[in-house]
Amino acid sequence: MLIGLAIFVVALIGLGAIFVAFSGQEATFTPGSPEAAFQAYARAWEDGDLDTARAAMTESARATVPMRALEDQQLWSEEETARLWIDEVRPGDERTVLVVAVEHTYPAMFGSDRYVERVNVPMIREDGSWKIDRPMVGYQQWWDEGEDKW
Repeated sequence: MLIGLAIFVVALIGLGAIFVAFSGQEATFTPGSPEAAFQAYARAWEDGDLDTARAAMTESARATVPMRALEDQQLWSEEETARLWIDEVRPGDERTVLVVAVEHTYPAMFGSDRYVERVNVPMIREDGSWKIDRPMVGYQQWWDEGEDKW
């Protein structure tokens, strides 16, 4: 009986994770806005279109992130789902900072686990378009292995 109950609970947790992953509706942003530019990056990342995702970053950010880092992160995050929303927009004269909330859900021993993190994503205009002005790998900042993270 305990085994049957455990299987039922695991099944419910699995269905809950599927519901969370597919229940959110995609937001609509003004074309040409920083939010729309980040959304295009997120779509490209989720679709595995790493060239488009990388092109969403400024030239200096792209120069810092090797394509291999993006490829490795894609492989690592295959079993993880992420739900995103823009939690805050901090407009400025030269740059706009999007505070993006990322809810990560990944398989765990008994169903799934999740956590939410807030990521600051600076956006600037480059060549007439909004670009991410931070080296990003997925939804996290890229740290060069030789660089001090703190």
